[in-house]
Amino acid sequence: MIKPNTGRIKARGQSVLEYTLLIITVASAFITMNLYIRRAVNARLHNIELEVNPGVMIQNVTEAK
Repeated sequence: MIKPNTGRIKARGQSVLEYTLLIITVASAFITMNLYIRRAVNARLHNIELEVNPGVMIQNVTEAK
């Protein structure tokens, strides 16, 4: 009886799983970086706003409500 070549199928499934985990890891890194980049950009824009209007006190949107 001829045995099916299951080693090749397992190796292919393992490589697909490894690529999937790699893509998930890279995507989660970009999502996490997005948070820090957004905070840095907002802080920089806030500093520019304070430089343009030095005497004006700027309120947060949540405090104004």
